[in-house]
Amino acid sequence: MTRYDEQHGSLIYTFTPDAGYGVQVNSFVFNDYAQWQTLDEQMDWKLWGDSIGGALFASNSVVVPEGWLVLVETGASAYFGTVILEIDHVDGDIDGDIGMENLNRPIPSRCNSPGGEIE
Repeated sequence: MTRYDEQHGSLIYTFTPDAGYGVQVNSFVFNDYAQWQTLDEQMDWKLWGDSIGGALFASNSVVVPEGWLVLVETGASAYFGTVILEIDHVDGDIDGDIGMENLNRPIPSRCNSPGGEIE
């Protein structure tokens, strides 16, 4: 599920696995569309466990030069619960010349028991 959080000005992606499975977000790409504007963009992103404000297990700030594609590798492991990717457009052209694409999520991991070994 994807939604725009008007209260916080964030783009929110929510991933909810089936029982016994985990979610892993490996990477995604920020795309600052060429010849739209001439401003660099600053994007903050966070991976939360269960809810915004819950367990923060990966985050960073990325500057995306005008016209560039920037690969973001999260370094995050699988999380056995709901995972929320929160993206904030901090600086640059707020009128929409940047996108997020190529979200890389592997096949869901399976856990034999809570806190157990991943298959």
